[in-house]
Amino acid sequence: MEPSSPDKSPTSPTHPHPDPVLYRPNVAAILCRPDGQILIAERLRFRGAWQFPQGGVDDGESAETALFREVDEEIGVRRDLISIRSQRGGYRYAFPK
Repeated sequence: MEPSSPDKSPTSPTHPHPDPVLYRPNVAAILCRPDGQILIAERLRFRGAWQFPQGGVDDGESAETALFREVDEEIGVRRDLISIRSQRGGYRYAFPK
């Protein structure tokens, strides 16, 4: 096998091009209190890395269902305690094959 290409995808004579980058649909929530403060959480495994609650959309799952699931999984806030005030699409992240 030849050395990895710059994007770290392996290449070989039978597979000369690296695997394409796949983008998994993702959701993220900006939780805002009535006084305007928002929640930004520090990642447990990466001290100094801050992010909003977020995660991937599972196969067959709507973005809305994924959003409520991820918020509950990541910070324990139940669906009945939050509401979606606005949304926008196109949020995604690279996902290895």
